[in-house]
Amino acid sequence: MVQDGRGIDRLLRPRSVAVVGASSEPFSLGANVMANFETFGYTGNLYPVSRRFETINGIPCRKSISELPDGIDLAALVVPAAAVRQAIEECAAKGIGSAVIFASGFAELGERAWPSRRRSPALPVQPGWLCSDRTAWASPISFRLCR
Repeated sequence: MVQDGRGIDRLLRPRSVAVVGASSEPFSLGANVMANFETFGYTGNLYPVSRRFETINGIPCRKSISELPDGIDLAALVVPAAAVRQAIEECAAKGIGSAVIFASGFAELGERAWPSRRRSPALPVQPGWLCSDRTAWASPISFRLCR
């Protein structure tokens, strides 16, 4: 893993972001996430990852996380819940410092999600990663340093 002493800044003030599941499909979450970087004036390096699109907003897409450069600060994971574990493992292998997960199928589904959540193994983490204890957007999010 890339350790540059930036700690939580890699999550809160990333110099580079990979949007995994980026899209140019109108009204899709992947397109919305990409548009927000432009709307809010993000000036860092942006790397869309999409199997469906060659470019998004004029930015060349990578087909997979493995095609990204090493050491990206943040991955925005716009993937189905079933794909989150593999995406996190691939991000860790590339030295990506943090991730924000935009996926449904976790606790926000209520009691229906809890049995499968209890049986699921914990997501893989790397030493130095910041790990969220919550997944719902409306819930307070706390982070702990993974060891």
